[in-house]
Amino acid sequence: MTILKVRAVVFDIDDTLMPEREYVRSGYEHVSNWLAPRISLKANQLQGELWAIFDSEHRGRAYNRLLEIHGIDDALLAQECVQIYREHAPDVKLAESVQDVLAWCRSQGPVGVVSDGPLGMQSAKARALGLAEQGLHVVLSDELGGRAAWKPSPAGMLEVCRRMRILPRDAVYVGDNPAKDFLAAHLAGMAAIRFRTAGQLHASSEPEPGAEADIEIRELSQLRSVLEYV
Repeated sequence: MTILKVRAVVFDIDDTLMPEREYVRSGYEHVSNWLAPRISLKANQLQGELWAIFDSEHRGRAYNRLLEIHGIDDALLAQECVQIYREHAPDVKLAESVQDVLAWCRSQGPVGVVSDGPLGMQSAKARALGLAEQGLHVVLSDELGGRAAWKPSPAGMLEVCRRMRILPRDAVYVGDNPAKDFLAAHLAGMAAIRFRTAGQLHASSEPEPGAEADIEIRELSQLRSVLEYV
């Protein structure tokens, strides 16, 4: 078994600390409740249709597609739905098992978070999960320079190490997305662990050559057996 010697652990948010579908559920519920009276439909019907779209090729333009289904051609209304989704206060929380892992990591050394996405949306997630209040060093890459600072850019990794006062070589990043997470960590000089479990959006995706993680785990609790704090 590979053992990584570290002084700090850094986590992704979506599909790592929290299932991304939980945030989507919260957002779809919020948007559906807002939209339903405006187009004279029931909120639960809209939620069901949004989930069907989510699992289709139209996920990236879900609200446009939803309105199209009902014969509504209104780009402004679709954009309002996007804005409400991104700005809503999400009804999400950390699972007890995740809280246990974070408590163990905090007892060993600094703990950080690096997450991509629109700043308002990711800030709302971090607040709802109480990450800063638990003593985590939270870096939202969007605030470092917009999309150019999103992974696979190492900008967020380097910034969180600076805030933790840890050299990148002494830290490990735990994430789920093989398209960007592990490459960003390695570009920063950090080790990388892939957390892969059923239900993640990228669970069936494989990294390009050179973008692999150093270790793969199926449960965050396995960090106790693959990390050695020094």
